[in-house]
Amino acid sequence: MNCKAGDLAYIVGKNRYAGTVVQVIEAAPIGMRFRLPDGHLQAPQSYEWVCYFPTAVEVGVHFVGDAASSRMTHYATVPDRCLCPIGGVPVHDEQHDEVTA
Repeated sequence: MNCKAGDLAYIVGKNRYAGTVVQVIEAAPIGMRFRLPDGHLQAPQSYEWVCYFPTAVEVGVHFVGDAASSRMTHYATVPDRCLCPIGGVPVHDEQHDEVTA
């Protein structure tokens, strides 16, 4: 897996949300329906993360027997392969940068 819960990551690949920065919330359960933080049911594919989008995005909603539709939301699942964690210098570390003389 590329990410872990709590990471900031940007979306990569050839999709309309490429370059969007998201917050990784948690790993999505594999093979079972569950509720996103906004209350909507989700049936993810393998190796996806529940992510928070700062700006609402349009996601597809598919139910058996119904026509496909979409909704606007701040929470959606994103495949791990489409996420690149944003690395950098930690904000807090236990090592002091200054050396006393």
